This record gives sequence, C-alpha cells and structure tokens, in this order.
Amino acid sequence: MRQKVMFIVPYALWIILFVVAPLALIFYQSFFDINSHFTLANYQDYLTSPTYLKMTLNSVWYAALITVVTLVISYPTAYVLTQLQNRQFWLLIVILPTWINLLLKTYAFIGLFREPGRLTNFYGLLVWEVINCFSLTLVLCSLRHTLKFRLWFYQSIMH
Repeated sequence: MRQKVMFIVPYALWIILFVVAPLALIFYQSFFDINSHFTLANYQDYLTSPTYLKMTLNSVWYAALITVVTLVISYPTAYVLTQLQNRQFWLLIVILPTWINLLLKTYAFIGLFREPGRLTNFYGLLVWEVINCFSLTLVLCSLRHTLKFRLWFYQSIMH
C-alpha cells in the first residue's frame, strides 16, 4: 500500500503546482482591477458581453463534441485491440504517431489549414466557405490528443 502511495506523490504535486495553483491564482486575481482594488466588475463585464459568452459556449460545445467523437472512436478501437493476437504491437502502431513533437505538428497544421495552404488548394475554396477552418483545425487537433489517452484507458480496462 505504501508503495502505491509513493507513485501518486509526483503526479499529485504536478497537478497541484501546475493546474490547481495557477487556476486558484487566476480566480483570486479576477476579483481585482488593474489598480489592485477589489471589484466584481470583471464578472459583470464577462456576464454582459456577448463575445465572452459566445467564446464560452463555443468552448463548451467543442469540448462536448470532442468527448463524444473520442468515445465513439476509442471504445470500438480498444475492444478490437483486446481481441487481437499481438495487441501490444497494434497498440504501439496506433499510439506511435502521437509521439511526434507538438510544435512540429502545430506548424504542419498551420501549413495545411491556412487559407493558401495545401489542403485548401487541393479541395478548393468551396469547402472552406462551408467549414470554418480554425474551428475544424482545433477540433481535429484536440480530438487526436484526447483519443490517445482514452484509448490507453479503455484498452487497459478491457484487457
């Protein structure tokens, strides 16, 4: 039991230092204006601004969309992986593309999805009038990253 607790300590410290503490500081600072005076005007601005509310709703919508699509893809994939003979090999084949450097992938997506990019030249401008380029790019990038972690999780459960 003690050994299991020791494995949790680094992860707990990481979460506390790099997730919980920054969020707590941002929340605390949201109650002060630029002159360090206590105010609720920041929340009033946020709740009365259509731009902020639209951004929040878009974030929630994309998070929900990514979650649903990830679940639909990762559960069947995890099930198929548990039924295969060389499941560790096939899991490696599925996960291997996710090990590419994030910066390299970001620049590749910028080159592919920008207005005069390769994909826009290939498919033509008609596609990009129908689909919002930046929204689709963010959904695809986020989906790929969440799919990797959910696939590991579901495959370990079904194993």
